[in-house]
Amino acid sequence: HVRNIADSILADGFKAEHPLAGYVATENGENVIHYYDGHCRYEAVQLAIAEGAEIKRLPVVVAQAGTTLEDLTVSLVRSNSGKQLTPYETALVCKRLLSYGWETVEIARRLCMTPQYVNALLQLAAAPLELRRMVIDDRVAARTALDALRDHGENALEFLLRGEMLAKAMGKTRVTSKYTPGRVFRRAVSKSAPNMATV
Repeated sequence: HVRNIADSILADGFKAEHPLAGYVATENGENVIHYYDGHCRYEAVQLAIAEGAEIKRLPVVVAQAGTTLEDLTVSLVRSNSGKQLTPYETALVCKRLLSYGWETVEIARRLCMTPQYVNALLQLAAAPLELRRMVIDDRVAARTALDALRDHGENALEFLLRGEMLAKAMGKTRVTSKYTPGRVFRRAVSKSAPNMATV
């Protein structure tokens, strides 16, 4: 993703119609702009400069006065028009908003999600580290992890690890609902059912 943006910048320059977004903070008596939107574009600019692009300044739109940390956190999801956040990254945004004292219903309303989905994401953010690692490393689909947490609670990790063993046995590298223990058994029974009925 960053490589593609860098190639575009090397070919056509940085597009001023897609500025970074930032906010002003005072540090050691000086106003400093911290950007909060456009991380991939900023990374791509650094790569393009390293490869010879002559870019001295970047366009930045500064958040209006009165913008809160909560507003900036919400914009991580709502204003993201580039590479979308993964479900786990969205779960961390929900967790951060919860730490600001927001109710689940308010988080759902501001992020345009259902309260049930926000609760599921918060459950994912609070899951055991190994389960979260499976999601982060894309060893298990986020939807499968959310379903496992809902259906198996504290046994979700054990359930997913068994699913990973089944997936690997079938030559797959990622656990999806298709390769979870009960589903594999049901599929095998369904496939064999006509023959079994005949016998």
